[in-house]
Amino acid sequence: TRHDPNYYLEKKIYTACISLGLDEWITSDLISPKLATVNQEVSLRKKDLLQVLHAKSEDYSFLRASMLPSFLEIIQHNTRLGQVNFHSFELAKSYSWQESMPEEHSVVALSLAGSQTPTSWQKEEKEHHFFSMKGVVENIKRRLSIKNTTFAPSHHPSFHPYRQADIFVAHCDIGSLGEVHPELLEQFGIKQKVFFAEIHLTGLCPKQLHASKVAELPLYPSSFRDWTICVDADFPYQLLEAMFQGLNCSILETVALTAVFSPPEDATKKHLTC
Repeated sequence: TRHDPNYYLEKKIYTACISLGLDEWITSDLISPKLATVNQEVSLRKKDLLQVLHAKSEDYSFLRASMLPSFLEIIQHNTRLGQVNFHSFELAKSYSWQESMPEEHSVVALSLAGSQTPTSWQKEEKEHHFFSMKGVVENIKRRLSIKNTTFAPSHHPSFHPYRQADIFVAHCDIGSLGEVHPELLEQFGIKQKVFFAEIHLTGLCPKQLHASKVAELPLYPSSFRDWTICVDADFPYQLLEAMFQGLNCSILETVALTAVFSPPEDATKKHLTC
């Protein structure tokens, strides 16, 4: 309903995805036994599948637990027709068993594949990569004014073992993102890299959505300062950002990473500029 907080959350996410240039896909909640098998193998949350009683067709006899197989089926079909660039999203439902009872989850799924920009003779095409998807997730987070978002290494079998992460909001696991595993792509006959993210909206409680505030214009214009620090190669930037946010400094508005440099003479170090 219009007074349901989830309704407003989904409307905001829809607007954010459209403004980022993503195409909306609409797929069925019901999937075939073949996709159900894949779904059970790659489910991002390892939940049992729900089978439909008295299904009218075998192709629509299971309720999906993850959006990934449905998205891969669409990419497979369109790739055969010559389409190789995908920038898509879908607001939909997933289903699973929770304490012997079926449960419905509101989710948003995102997929990227192929070129980042339209084909042009004026500039070289750039392919999507892991940080393209991470950037989309962070842009959606920023447009929703969601605070305390972090990314942590994950170990989902559906993703490349070194190109995946879990998404946390205030220490609550709300989803995952990564590059789809090459072996899974091979099952669908897809020969290009595909990047996928799935976020569970039930983890985004209304208290974690901060409303925009209006403030007086500052007396003096803002200024930017660059600061570069040398850290170990495996040091995560989010720890540095958390340190700045913990300062509670009234004159510090935002902190953002602008560059990463790895000196060729020392592979154990890197320079972060923010």
